[in-house]
Amino acid sequence: MLDSPVSRPLLWGALVLGALLSGIVCWQIATQSFVVGSVEGRWVYSYLRSLPDHTLAIAALACAVVSALLYVGSATATRREWRLVLVWMAVALVVQAMLCSQAPFSFERIFTSDGANSFYWVTQHYDATTVLSDFDRARARPLHAQSNMPGKLMFLYALRGLSTQPAVLAWLVVLVSNLGGALMYVFVRDLLGDRRIALYSLILYLFLPAKLFFFPLLNAVTPVAVLACACLLLRWLATARSIYAALLGVGLYALVLYDPLALVMGLLFVALIARALWEGTLSRPLRLRLAPAVTNEAGDAGAGAPSRRHRCGGRPGRHSPDARAAYPLARPSPR
Repeated sequence: MLDSPVSRPLLWGALVLGALLSGIVCWQIATQSFVVGSVEGRWVYSYLRSLPDHTLAIAALACAVVSALLYVGSATATRREWRLVLVWMAVALVVQAMLCSQAPFSFERIFTSDGANSFYWVTQHYDATTVLSDFDRARARPLHAQSNMPGKLMFLYALRGLSTQPAVLAWLVVLVSNLGGALMYVFVRDLLGDRRIALYSLILYLFLPAKLFFFPLLNAVTPVAVLACACLLLRWLATARSIYAALLGVGLYALVLYDPLALVMGLLFVALIARALWEGTLSRPLRLRLAPAVTNEAGDAGAGAPSRRHRCGGRPGRHSPDARAAYPLARPSPR
């Protein structure tokens, strides 16, 4: 479809239009002419400061580095894939540090702020055992921690096993968040079977503005859990191996414990299952398990739920030769 004479100009037009609109909005923000709120209602989010001149230079340098690596790496996108993935993740960490250095507050100050990240305060005053045994008391004071599950606190306790320095902990959160890039690569590669598109998806994940904006808050780690569950679901649908189903269950439990709002991605999981059924890519063991249930229900509906006498006798029923010919995957129940 992408090679058709209609779709390619349309895609390029959408890309150019999107880039143009993004450039206009960025220019308005840089000149502070973009108003967030209502001037008439006297409720406007004011700008903290004007855009420094060196910020544009750093942004241009970041774009140059990413563009150069994209140009060089595109030729080897289908070879040495994991080496290229690791290179992109390493370069992304440097570029992210360059871009985030322009924020008005340092990572350490954000990470230790009770308003932005009250989880750090909890880990400073309570141990993990107290949090799990008396969670209501442990989260009583910090406002942000009151509305969250204990998973984020447990994750932070685990990071404190590596370091207790707030600046180091903040960058450890960034590192874990970037690990989602590898999962994004695996997910897209398994879903579409195209390593080049998977590489582009990895790059978009690493430099997504919303993701950079949340650094170094713990929300930036949520996509890692979601992508891990998505990868496990794809592997289970393709292989029907129990290990993937078991790990998926563990991953979903961890996701609920960490950030229940991410369960909205269940819509994605439903779409993946529907896609596997529609395209016939569902593994044969799963088809054999699901087909009897589906066809038996269809047989009951079509036959008007025949009586037991029709089913067990020689008259046409759900398990008669005619029915088995219509539903070849269905297996007759033992008598």
